[in-house]
Amino acid sequence: MKKSNEKKSDPRDLVKIQLIPVQAGGQPTQENTVLVPRSCAEQKHSFDRKVGEMASRLGALSYEAIPEYENESSKNPTRIRLKAAAELECLTELIEIDSPN
Repeated sequence: MKKSNEKKSDPRDLVKIQLIPVQAGGQPTQENTVLVPRSCAEQKHSFDRKVGEMASRLGALSYEAIPEYENESSKNPTRIRLKAAAELECLTELIEIDSPN
């Protein structure tokens, strides 16, 4: 039974993620960091786990994370295109980000 004072996770809560994870050569810089809803962060971390498994099997790989914005003044992306590739394998994913209401 849940206690009444426990806070439920709000899908509109934004969390910081790194576009390119440190394990793939990313740096903990402002340019490599974006805010996304928790569900999108979980989707990104799931992709990164798959990439880690692929790197363990196949060695060196390339990793791209391309944020797309609704307009030039937007602070947070509306989608992120992910791609990781090794010599014989390629993973891609599109994370669609709903705007918080």
